[in-house]
Amino acid sequence: VVGMNTVHLCSYELIREALKKQEVSSRIPFQKFPNINKVISDLYVHGFHGIVVTEGKEWQEQRRFAMKTLKDFGFGKSSMEESMHEEIRFFCDQLRKDSGPSVDLSNSFNVLVINSLWKIIGGKRFDYTDERFGELIDYVKKGFSAIAPTPRLALLFLFPALRNWFPKLTGFDAMKKGYHGMYDFLMKEIEEHKANLDLDNPKDFIDTYLLEMQKKEDREEEDGEENEG
Repeated sequence: VVGMNTVHLCSYELIREALKKQEVSSRIPFQKFPNINKVISDLYVHGFHGIVVTEGKEWQEQRRFAMKTLKDFGFGKSSMEESMHEEIRFFCDQLRKDSGPSVDLSNSFNVLVINSLWKIIGGKRFDYTDERFGELIDYVKKGFSAIAPTPRLALLFLFPALRNWFPKLTGFDAMKKGYHGMYDFLMKEIEEHKANLDLDNPKDFIDTYLLEMQKKEDREEEDGEENEG
């Protein structure tokens, strides 16, 4: 597929065994595939960072920190189940308010899931009628729909120049709007967290990540001063 050799695991036992191995505990190194890299680089204009598009040591460090921090804030624990139940009640209340001859559920379940996660990541939930949050849901829908494994995406990776000639037809325009919309939303949230950061009491994942970044910068400065000395 687009220059990549693939292996398909078709049984529970094989998948379970494979996921225990370090060799498959990673991400696809997009940068090593020229055609895919051309498309992805035009999306990730801010660089390849985080978990989704990194690999190797950086990916391992990011993943380790993310999993530990998310668990510290209740991810995968009974406390999150209670939070999800609460969100479901909000969801049902909103459905009752919107009830009528026809109800559009296309984005409603996305809101339900993202709100449950955002309590951990951003420390709050959004009202279903929040305009800014509605825009985020739309960006998520556009972005992930565009990168679904379809013949159109395979064609784009085979012939990356098509993104410039037919951005809408290839889905590249939707990918770009989706990614940049999500990026802008997150940057605004991060700036708000920076302005209200309590160094002794991080309230969510973003706060904890910002504190970890500061600690890393402090360690690098100390190492630099020791080397100069």
